[in-house]
Amino acid sequence: MAIRFRVGDTVAFRRDVAERCRSEELRQFRGTVEAIAGGWLFLREESGREKVMRAETMSRVAPSGVILEVV
Repeated sequence: MAIRFRVGDTVAFRRDVAERCRSEELRQFRGTVEAIAGGWLFLREESGREKVMRAETMSRVAPSGVILEVV
């Protein structure tokens, strides 16, 4: 089951992806979905920095900060 993202969602890397990252910055990454196209998420960090990531590598983040994953 795939997670459905919407513009405005806060996202983070999925746990299995984050565990493989050596960079603490990537493990702590949170971004807001600005646009969605063909399985790609266009994200903006609070700092204003932008990233484009595959949707399959990301999970939504609840307002409480908890990462929501389908298991």
